[in-house]
Amino acid sequence: MIPVTLAPEPANFDKRVRQPGRRFLERHRVKQGDPPPANFSWRRYWSRAIPMLHASYHDICAYLAVYLNPDVDGSGNREGSVEHFVPKAQDAWLAYEWDNYLLADRRVNSTRGQEKLTCPYDLDFYPFELMLDTGMIAVSEDLTFEQEDEAYEILDALSLDKEIYDIERAEYYARYSDRSREDALTNAEIARYAPFIWYEIQRQGLVIDEEQSG
Repeated sequence: MIPVTLAPEPANFDKRVRQPGRRFLERHRVKQGDPPPANFSWRRYWSRAIPMLHASYHDICAYLAVYLNPDVDGSGNREGSVEHFVPKAQDAWLAYEWDNYLLADRRVNSTRGQEKLTCPYDLDFYPFELMLDTGMIAVSEDLTFEQEDEAYEILDALSLDKEIYDIERAEYYARYSDRSREDALTNAEIARYAPFIWYEIQRQGLVIDEEQSG
């Protein structure tokens, strides 16, 4: 996870998501700021925002900081999903608000519970570092005590250290570092598709000089 800049609200978000969502909540007498009733049957208007999130955040997961394919698969799903940063169970009206949405890998989204976390929009530091060859993630050593606590809360809540994510991060770096591969990634491509890995490549002084290597 790296800092993310909140994107401007898309022009059609209010009409497509917020207004129908608010009308739905008002019909069910759910007041602003209140949690939903028990066993509430939601209307998933937020799913209309998935293409908007992909476009606004350039297909990058807010938590893993890697590319999410925006195309729909055979089951009608995308890799990206709407993450309600403040969970719907805590504030029903925020279920239909752009500022409460993150583009998140479905796997990470399904992992997170109701924990209160630092939002990527509010991060002003880089909480993690990588062992690039293995893809393993660790809390950065150069943090204040408060930042370190925040980082561990994020790591535990989102399970960003799962083995499958390590493997995927390592594969991105392998594609970058081994320019003999047919699927090798250039500096521009690794920056586009895996910005956290690119940040670590730069921080660790491992940027390939493409003028010399080419």
